Amino acid sequence: MIETPPKSEVIPQPNENEQADEYMRLEMLRSRLMVDRAAYLDTWEEINRWLDPHLVIWDPSSSGFPNFDDVKITSYPFLAFDTLQAGLCTGITPENQDWHSIEPEDEELKTDEPSLDWCHKLNELYKWTFQNSNFYQEAPIFYRAGSRFLTAAMMCEEDFQNRCRYTVFPMGSYYCSNNGIGMVDTFIFETRFKLRQIVDLFCPKDSKGQPNVSNLASTYQFAWNDPKQRENPWNMVWAIEPNLDYDITKAKYNSRFKKYKASYYMRDSTEKRIIQQKGFDDFPVFVFRWFRQPTDAYGVDGPGRKALGDVKEIFRATGMWNNAVAKVIEPPMVAPPEVGQYPMGTIPGFLNVAPGAAKQGEGFRPAYQIQPDLKAIQEKRMELKTCIDKTCFADVFRMIANTDKTQPETATYWLQRIQENYNILAPMYGNFEHEWIKPMFRVMFSIFSRQGAFKQGGAVGPPPPQLAAKGLKFNVISAIPAALKILQTSGYDKGLLFLETAAKIYPQILDVFNLDEMGRRYFVACNLPGKLINGTDKIQAIRQQRAQQMAAQAKTEALPKIGKGAKDLAAAHAGISETQSNSPEGT
Repeated sequence: MIETPPKSEVIPQPNENEQADEYMRLEMLRSRLMVDRAAYLDTWEEINRWLDPHLVIWDPSSSGFPNFDDVKITSYPFLAFDTLQAGLCTGITPENQDWHSIEPEDEELKTDEPSLDWCHKLNELYKWTFQNSNFYQEAPIFYRAGSRFLTAAMMCEEDFQNRCRYTVFPMGSYYCSNNGIGMVDTFIFETRFKLRQIVDLFCPKDSKGQPNVSNLASTYQFAWNDPKQRENPWNMVWAIEPNLDYDITKAKYNSRFKKYKASYYMRDSTEKRIIQQKGFDDFPVFVFRWFRQPTDAYGVDGPGRKALGDVKEIFRATGMWNNAVAKVIEPPMVAPPEVGQYPMGTIPGFLNVAPGAAKQGEGFRPAYQIQPDLKAIQEKRMELKTCIDKTCFADVFRMIANTDKTQPETATYWLQRIQENYNILAPMYGNFEHEWIKPMFRVMFSIFSRQGAFKQGGAVGPPPPQLAAKGLKFNVISAIPAALKILQTSGYDKGLLFLETAAKIYPQILDVFNLDEMGRRYFVACNLPGKLINGTDKIQAIRQQRAQQMAAQAKTEALPKIGKGAKDLAAAHAGISETQSNSPEGT
């Protein structure tokens, strides 16, 4: 159950002079970032032309008008990249499997039952949010942009219906800049909104439900008064950046003083006015780069760029193949001049009657006979397909997807399939985790907190006192990170194999190793939930109980033996007494 949303926050906006100054500053910032982005445009345009005509918006005025004219002669490169996109979805954030877990960061609390129970509830809240929001609709677009254009940007916003709402931004529609540690902390997005959308988003409503458009420029106020113009689109800019006026005290009463400041303004009007300014506690946009240098704000390498040459060549080779086959099947024809007076045809079974047709070499005939090396062209196409598959890891993901097993594959199976590509997949996944998944979890945590999820009676409730002062650790436990992480267990496997062999010769070798700690670390490396691993106190209690049970069992098993021994002793004693009584000595 979602808590009742708080009342709308009244955010005081800058006065007219401040708005004009802020407008000019933001326009200068946008121009600066536009210059910085210019070096990437040629590569993006090439990728846009050859690999993806729909994920790019160069001009806000083209938003909502997709390009369906550029039809390619083969779909193979698109299928390979679609396989990569689907493989990333399945291997990192699968919709039908648990792919994340939460545990205490403090080692001592990883076996604390109340802390683990609270973390389990929080993890279920994340799971509910992902499933009920639009996350699984936006994630494939995020993977698609990141794998093809080397860069992808997603925003996480608060939504009181499904807690969170996610948006992936088209390439070419945004500009970004890094902070000192290489993470994006400045983001500007250009788009087009219809006037009614602008009013719905930025104009508060009175008690009668009528919007107050006084915060808009006069141009838009006049347009709003004419119902015919409410569907007209207008250019809007949305900028979020570090707030130089950040004040933790003032931020409690006015979000404009929070750590990050968001500004919304229109570029179609001569009035330099900011529609709205508000703040965020955490940077809400996550920009993933497949590969980048430390100073790069955008990705500079990845499957989309690596495969670009092969994609162009396979289109060229396919065109040559089609042309060669056409020349064999429908070659150009030659005929004497008088043939033009008669109907001629090249379809099967058509009878051509023309003067001179019976003369040798003067009839209606092919202009030349060719024998193109179709096998060589086909081999070249197959070679290009193999290169594209390797660039997209399509051969790996298809092999996994086409398995006929009904049970999900283990991390070991995945490891065997991706081990040859480990050097590339590992840093790629590290970027996904560092630049997208973990920052997104932190932003969602802040949203849950604002929505009252951690209050008494909330969706999760207050954390235990021992956990409240400690941090949380977000783990991704899906197939790809599990397969990469399981390499860590190979060292434990070698250690256990050594112990097994050495203990047969020298049993005291077991005293060297802390097998409890080795087992705990092994299970953690296997991504087992913390609740499955018992703590030290519980282990001692279990072992003490087992010792008591074994002692009681030993005592129980000993009682019949004691009784039987006493009975045998009594019988023996009785036999001796009888013997003594019948003997002469006894008499």
